[in-house]
Amino acid sequence: MTTSWDDTLGLALDLVRTLRAAGDGAGASALLAALTAGCSAPELALALREAALELPEPLAAPVRERRDALLSGLRDVLGG
Repeated sequence: MTTSWDDTLGLALDLVRTLRAAGDGAGASALLAALTAGCSAPELALALREAALELPEPLAAPVRERRDALLSGLRDVLGG
């Protein structure tokens, strides 16, 4: 099943909430900044992928789960 763009944006917001709950305000802020970084859907998707990949390891299990879901959705949206 391919993830839609709307679903992917929801995954990004889920990750922001999970980062905040885990006490990672900087990571949440970076993802929120990525949500406003692009003017087009592909630019936005690339910015979100970059921000998600830059989250510092080790990630708490809930954060890792949300991050991986977002990255999977972004792969679907970006086509690979």
